[in-house]
Amino acid sequence: MAIASLVLAIIAALCAVLSFVSGPIAGIPGAILAVIGIITGVLGRKKPEGHGMATAGLVISIISLVLCLLITVVCFACVGALGAAATVPAAGAAGAGL
Repeated sequence: MAIASLVLAIIAALCAVLSFVSGPIAGIPGAILAVIGIITGVLGRKKPEGHGMATAGLVISIISLVLCLLITVVCFACVGALGAAATVPAAGAAGAGL
């Protein structure tokens, strides 16, 4: 479980870094992998032979989860703000003077 936690955490961290460029396309799978990495990290910490790797996987998974969710929420907020700004007519553009 410790090795699985560490591998999932590294992949989730890569998805978190990629989500800076691609937004939710890499952020959502990264968040899912981070949650699975947290679960396997907690299970791996119960066994003494892989305690260090499980702890590292747990910490990296938590950081990756926070980054993935934060970037995904910010991306959706930006898209929503741009959509709202596109529907509001500019001042004087709605037939002023006609």
